[in-house]
Amino acid sequence: MKIATNALAKARGKVKAISISLGNSLRRLISWKNRSLCEELSRGIYKCSDDHSSKLIALYTIEEANIRLEELEYLDFLSHLKRYLNTIIPPGCHLMTLSKIEPINTDKFLSNIDGKLQMRLVELEQDKANTRLRASIEKLLEVRKRILSGMIPFEISSIIAIVCRDLNIYRESLVKIPGLAKQMLNISLSHVKNPGIATQLSNFCQV
Repeated sequence: MKIATNALAKARGKVKAISISLGNSLRRLISWKNRSLCEELSRGIYKCSDDHSSKLIALYTIEEANIRLEELEYLDFLSHLKRYLNTIIPPGCHLMTLSKIEPINTDKFLSNIDGKLQMRLVELEQDKANTRLRASIEKLLEVRKRILSGMIPFEISSIIAIVCRDLNIYRESLVKIPGLAKQMLNISLSHVKNPGIATQLSNFCQV
């Protein structure tokens, strides 16, 4: 009985040692996989490489988009925006959107709406025929009504990512994207400096 107990204790010890070893190996593997494999070639454009391939990833945020889609919800607007941007990205590249949604303090949000309403009401007094300004005020009043009825406001921020194979022709094309977006679509894009996001996209996106 004592021999069996000793054997069981030794077996448990070996299992524990193997478990610790596997845990350490897994942590090293995760640590290695989480290393940034992307280097910035120019503002917002990254080259991401692994053992098999190399790709280019350009990251942008939307500063301004003068598209008259006032009646659309945010995700509908984003879908339309992606369709517009798809017209200028190089053939063979993919357009992706990363969105982050966070709740906003209701009191601060309402205060912000009230401030905008006051400014636009003053503007409307000076330009009563401005139908676009009147529609904007009606939209703000509707949002204010929804918040007061219990709807929780959220802040949604997005990053536009363009993923291409690592070819010289694509490098040249990606540099031109912000200029084309402004010139052809009246959309202002700002470069995103975040190699971590580029690395995450590189791990999950094939081109």
